Amino acid sequence: MNIQNYYNGQNPLKQILFKTIQDELQVSPFETAILPAYSKVMEFAQGIIEQLENSGQTPPISCKAGCSYCCHSQVKIIPIEALSIHTHITNTFNDLEVSDLKKRISSFQLLSKGKTFEQRFSMKEKLPCIFLMSGKCSIYKSRPSICRSWNSLDHLDCKIAYNSEDSQTEIQSSPARNYVYGSARELFELIARQLSLQTQISHMHKAITDCFNATDPLKQWCLGTEIFNL
Repeated sequence: MNIQNYYNGQNPLKQILFKTIQDELQVSPFETAILPAYSKVMEFAQGIIEQLENSGQTPPISCKAGCSYCCHSQVKIIPIEALSIHTHITNTFNDLEVSDLKKRISSFQLLSKGKTFEQRFSMKEKLPCIFLMSGKCSIYKSRPSICRSWNSLDHLDCKIAYNSEDSQTEIQSSPARNYVYGSARELFELIARQLSLQTQISHMHKAITDCFNATDPLKQWCLGTEIFNL
């Protein structure tokens, strides 16, 4: 599938990332190539971030394994991220792990149904990310762009925000990560939009449920089928 004319912007970073996507999609059918292209772009973006942080051009993040304050936030993802996560689940989770995940999703949906953002915030300790297991991310290699980009410069700020009763409490996150991963996500949204594929943003637990409910969700999405419900 030719996407040569789908991005003509002036953003140098997006041009580089788009070339990475384009090269991958030109050698294989779209359905086969889109997830490898997504993975390659995420790896490329991670390389940029590591160079910037290791050279001191941007502040290092404070996030470390075992710190999971942000894993109680309500994460929203785009279709390509949901499909990448679903593929990761299919390839790495055993039957028991899948069953346990579906139970966590059901519990999450039951507790959060009909709740406002402020109400969900007040019960965040009961609504951890469906992929948080023993304080760690069980899909770390396939985590969505928001989880890659929204990283704190001081974990104490995260602790304060988590313990706060104010849902509008903000922390200082990495501007470089927000910019790099945000640019990558925007490109995949653009490509999907140009190909008339679903691009809507969904809560992660809902998007993963939609993938579970579809037969071969990646293929169906690539064909333009609306598998993600509004």
